[in-house]
Amino acid sequence: MILTITLNPLLERRLHFKQITHGASNRAFKEFFTAGGKGINVSRQLNCLGIKNNALTFVGGAGGKMFRSLLAAENIDSVFVSSKSDTREASITFDESTGKLTTYFGLNAPITAEEASDFKSRLDKAIQNCSIVILSGSSPCAETDGIFPYAISLANEHDKISILDTYGSHLNACIEQG
Repeated sequence: MILTITLNPLLERRLHFKQITHGASNRAFKEFFTAGGKGINVSRQLNCLGIKNNALTFVGGAGGKMFRSLLAAENIDSVFVSSKSDTREASITFDESTGKLTTYFGLNAPITAEEASDFKSRLDKAIQNCSIVILSGSSPCAETDGIFPYAISLANEHDKISILDTYGSHLNACIEQG
């Protein structure tokens, strides 16, 4: 089994327009929500390939409830660490007339030190029960910057393969663990 880890999940609201006119009111003709974040997207693709996986991520608030239900509807096996902050959101617009997709990201969800510690606690058991760990995406705040390096250390300790796709201030600490 493969474990995917997403520290900064995303509830995406997708709006489709026949044509967008900037500076004017525009009405969508289609709207839907999807669960996103780099690690979640990896889990989605692994499901398409028929590869057993489990997604570990933070969720919180009303957006987190919707996020959970969207993952369940896609049959993405998940373990959630609850946060007091609402799950991060984005609005994505698609203009059919130009074929342009534009993304508007909301604020990163602040994670408390206690929530980050809870996430690390769940990592130990999860990493022992998988063969590969995939760590994808950004870290939303300083409190979560230590999670990816910790996960890489655990993967090394338990002789598991770890794959990293990240950027930001915690990247050097991740590389040092490799």
